[in-house]
Amino acid sequence: MLRMKLSKRAVDALQSDGEEARIWDIDISGFGVRCRGGGGKYYFLKYRLSNGQQRWATIGRHGSPWTVETARKEARRLLGQIVDGEDPVETKGIERADLTVSQLCDLYLAQPIIITNRGTAKKASSLEIDRSNIERHIKPLLGRLAVATVDRTDVERFMHGVAEGKTAGRIKTGRYGLARVKGGKGTATRTVGLLGAIFTYAVRQGVRTDNPVHGVVRYADGRRERRLSDDEYAALGAAVREDPNKQVHLADTHQLTKQVVRKEGFVSQSTSTLTFNRAEI
Repeated sequence: MLRMKLSKRAVDALQSDGEEARIWDIDISGFGVRCRGGGGKYYFLKYRLSNGQQRWATIGRHGSPWTVETARKEARRLLGQIVDGEDPVETKGIERADLTVSQLCDLYLAQPIIITNRGTAKKASSLEIDRSNIERHIKPLLGRLAVATVDRTDVERFMHGVAEGKTAGRIKTGRYGLARVKGGKGTATRTVGLLGAIFTYAVRQGVRTDNPVHGVVRYADGRRERRLSDDEYAALGAAVREDPNKQVHLADTHQLTKQVVRKEGFVSQSTSTLTFNRAEI
């Protein structure tokens, strides 16, 4: 845990290798800055209410208008609210009646930890994909809409727009990089799934009472999956037991059982030492 007096130099130097990195300010208790992977750096305030409940308030992303000094000033203001018996996170939620989808996306990404449907923290690589889909698809088509006014029709129009290539193009990434955005039905389906998670976050924050993504019929994602049959599981186990070089490990078999079974058979993506074709099973 790194503690120091926050400065612009310290914030600019803060880097992450994939796990979340934080710097805690030594002047204001609970105030700090954090970053994860190649994403932005966000000022935050961690505090505890009189009932013992611990909360995290995201102040804003480093850069105009949030500098070290303006963020520190905001942290002091929030601490004043806490002393007066208010909960800044709850108050901020009430003040977000005119929040846009673009702002909601930023708040969603600024969470200290994003929990998946499986109850685990979302990985940095997954967050980068989410950030890309937000910047390249969600914000261009829905970003200016007020969160409170988005309905199922807007979501369906968004999905069809991405599928038809309305967000396709070439985007400059860095000084020399260039990303080609294609869109398509698969991207549309996955991005609508992300949009659903973002609006679920909005419901938790009290910005909305419902999720407009619920009930939207999405395109098939193109994946053909099924469970292995008992005979196929038996064949898999036999191959593991009979491997003379012990190159197939239990961890690999666990991954193998989760691989996609395609028309041409079952082919391992986690190891080259075990390959099943349909005729061999």
